[in-house]
Amino acid sequence: MINRRYIREKTLQSLYGYYQKGQDDLLVTEKNLVHGLERVYELYISLADVLVAVKNYAHTCLEGKKHHLTATADEKKPNLKFVNNLFIKQLEESPSYILQTTKSHISLAKESEIIRQLYLSIEAATIFKTYLSDTTQNYEEDRKLVYWMLKRKIASNELLTDFFEGQDLWWNTDFQSVVYWLQQSVKTAQQDATDVLASATEFLNAEDQHFAVQLLRQTALNDATNIQHIERYLNNWELTRTPLIDALILKMAITELLKFPSIPTKVTLNEYIELSKLFSAEESYIFINGLLDRFIEDGIKNKTIKKSGRGLIE
Repeated sequence: MINRRYIREKTLQSLYGYYQKGQDDLLVTEKNLVHGLERVYELYISLADVLVAVKNYAHTCLEGKKHHLTATADEKKPNLKFVNNLFIKQLEESPSYILQTTKSHISLAKESEIIRQLYLSIEAATIFKTYLSDTTQNYEEDRKLVYWMLKRKIASNELLTDFFEGQDLWWNTDFQSVVYWLQQSVKTAQQDATDVLASATEFLNAEDQHFAVQLLRQTALNDATNIQHIERYLNNWELTRTPLIDALILKMAITELLKFPSIPTKVTLNEYIELSKLFSAEESYIFINGLLDRFIEDGIKNKTIKKSGRGLIE
């Protein structure tokens, strides 16, 4: 489920830390990168757990009002449509959810104020009130409500973002991506499915993990060669005068062009232009695009860039 763009972003961030620390320990950097990628799955499951926590809080509220001495007729016979949400029930029974929440050290049970405020925000929304107005339980309607909750209420919730950042600093920048991946799981869920969540191996497969490690390792080990490649196009400008993040984006792109024959040149070029737009100064992508264009053109001409596989041979 993790995509290659995300892996490139995390590899770039790891390399930035590695170079900032004076290139002291590549193996530790590799280990931390893999650990960070693997741990994002815990955030994915924890966000699924938020859905369960909100549902449980709603149930607690309704039960409390039901047994209150001043309970109204409606409160004595509460609307349990959300509490009985078929998708959330299916999620709770999913093997991936059960396995990971059993192992996880993160619990939202103690974060009642975050869950309370999130529920109140959901409860006040017109969409939620409309959902409750028809008491018929319908899987598709229940699933669509959960998708809306993720997109409109959880993705933008600062209390949740702060809470998860406190668990892992990486998660501050990962939060939006992981909410999106969970939305995709909800969007594609089927009522007869045993598990509506991705498993740990589906979330980060061995091939993608290998790609991350090799991209980081090859970029670091070929540093001197990459500098030579880049400086050929700098026209009396030393790479040391270029911002570190720009230099790293160029080094990673050149490494990928030269060391990963199965990845098309156009894919590499586009990915690193997008990375520069995300991490570099506003106009840096123009410089990076121009340099990589010339490197690719020369590499294809002198056959230093070699691509293999169907449709990849230039």
